[in-house]
This record gives sequence, structure tokens and C-alpha cells, in this order.
Amino acid sequence: DRSEEDRVATNEQYARVKLAYETLSSGILGDANVSWYASLGGKSRTDFSGTIHLVPHNEAKHILDNVGVA
Repeated sequence: DRSEEDRVATNEQYARVKLAYETLSSGILGDANVSWYASLGGKSRTDFSGTIHLVPHNEAKHILDNVGVA
């Protein structure tokens, strides 16, 4: 059998985990239970994907240095 102290601690831990899970929403938006991905809809799901043009590190550093970001 568990002590009262153990039961209270377990309930508090469960409440914290449940709150964290609800906060993260597991990718679900609002009360409609729609995932973030599904909320994008149609073409918007694929519009942001595609080829990514990568530049060499030294070129990227030069670009960032010249705009004052790095």
C-alpha cells in the first residue's frame, strides 16, 4: 500500500504532466481538435516545401556579417 504522502505526490505529478501535455496540445489547435498540419489545408501544406538552396558556410557568414546579424 502507498502512503497518503505518496498518493498526494503522484496526483500532483500527474496534474503537472497533464498540464504540460495540454499546453503542448500534441499538435492540436483549439476546440475543433484539428492538427496544425491539417489546419493548413490543401496547397498550403506543400507550398512551403521544396528545394532549399544552401550556401557554403563562409559565404553565409559573409552575408550575415554584412547585415549585422552574426
